[in-house]
Amino acid sequence: MINIGIEKHQGLVYEVDANRGRPVWPTPVITPAVFVDPSSGAMKAESSNNVFGYRFREDSYDPIARIRRGRFYSAENSSQPQYCLVSPHPAVPMESIAPDIHAHNKQLEIFYGNPIWHKHIEGKRELPLVLLGADARFTAWTIISVEAIVTGEDLVTLKARSSFGIIIAKCQFLQCQRFMSQ
Repeated sequence: MINIGIEKHQGLVYEVDANRGRPVWPTPVITPAVFVDPSSGAMKAESSNNVFGYRFREDSYDPIARIRRGRFYSAENSSQPQYCLVSPHPAVPMESIAPDIHAHNKQLEIFYGNPIWHKHIEGKRELPLVLLGADARFTAWTIISVEAIVTGEDLVTLKARSSFGIIIAKCQFLQCQRFMSQ
């Protein structure tokens, strides 16, 4: 199972196994995520200062169809950050200048590969929504499919929930207010 480590200060991402990491390049989009019950009515995203919880690693995005594919990871309440030996990262050329240094010790926030099928999908009458983002800056996504891949992870396909109705209504309201004030 693949785990990811995020070096917070430079935004670098590593695939980590047994406290050894190899760089991921280009750096993927990693987003805080939370699963919510659509019938609960409460749409609250992850807190931006929460180092635990889920992270969504985006593998692909189609802006026309508004479909994302990626994998979920969770911190599983482990102590954060952790020290790991990592290979020099291509985004930091100065790390690979010294030929005798093959690994650097870095503090990484570690998130473990987390197949979501058994916990959130299997046997459920209603699929959860996925909120990607933090605090008040999030989007809602519907789970379209879940595929098991050879790394032991679930490759999840998400479709954006329509939010244009809210945006249009708010714009019309603001235009109406401007018209009334003139």
